[in-house]
Parts: sequence; C-alpha cells; structure tokens
Amino acid sequence: MTGSRKECKDVDTNAKKLGIIDSTMTSFADRLWESIGDESVLSFAKRSGVSEGVVRKYVKGETEPTVGRLVAMARAAGVSINWLATGEDSESKDDLTGIVKKTDTPIDIESLRRSIELLDEALIATGRIMDSSKKAELISAIYELEVNNQKDKRRDVILKLFKSIG
Repeated sequence: MTGSRKECKDVDTNAKKLGIIDSTMTSFADRLWESIGDESVLSFAKRSGVSEGVVRKYVKGETEPTVGRLVAMARAAGVSINWLATGEDSESKDDLTGIVKKTDTPIDIESLRRSIELLDEALIATGRIMDSSKKAELISAIYELEVNNQKDKRRDVILKLFKSIG
C-alpha cells in the first residue's frame, strides 16, 4: 500500500516557504497522519469529502490542501484548523464558540470584520461564489487565525491560499 507514514516527507516545503511552519515543527503530512490515527485513509477521505488519492498525496507530503479541503479534513478529524495547518496551538477542535471559551473574551468584532472582509476580497479576486454554510466555515477558520498572533503575516498567507484555489 502506498502512503505509509515512512513515505511522508519530513518537511512541508510549501508551508515552510509561506512562513506557516519552521523546520523544528512537524510537517502537515505528519499532523494529518496523527489526525487520521488508526482509521484507514479511504475511510477518512470519505468522511472528509476529499478524494482518497488527494488525501494520500497530502500524507506523503507531495502537495498542500486548499483552504476548503483543510477545513473539511480538520472538521472530520475533530482537530483545530490552525493546528492542522500550522502545528501551532492546541490540537483540539476549536469552532468559533471554542475560541471564545478558550480565550475567555468576547468575540473581537474588529477581527471578525477583518475575517469577513478577507473572505470577500478572496472571493472577488478568484471570481468564486460560495454558499453561506461554506462561507461560515471559512470565516470561522480565518477568525481563528486572525485572533492568534501574527495577524498581518497570516493575512498574506490566507490571501495566497485563497488565490490558489481560484
């Protein structure tokens, strides 16, 4: 069978180039393997709505997920989007409510506004239309990144990711 853990690359070079991870952190492929756990790749792929072949490329470290696929896989695995993407913060799943509880602060309206604007900007730049439930998922993911450190750096990375899916 292909896609074994031994075949995974040690460094996720695209994420490293974008400044998402550094060489001391685990790779996206490693975090995805950890998220899949004892479940088969086929089963995980079906649950996440991402094709088995694409998931196998991710766990081999051959390619990077789009934002939409990243969100789908994080939700299917029950891990936080930020942790799966970057290896930072907690591995536990953090939806918008979880973020508020974790920080013990109310929703930061300014960060939420910037998150919505960023998604709108990316949709306009890519000419894409998105249904409201998918928008809500992505806004939640962007907000999660926004309320963490390095807001300016994250904005550039998020815009690049959105433009790559267009």
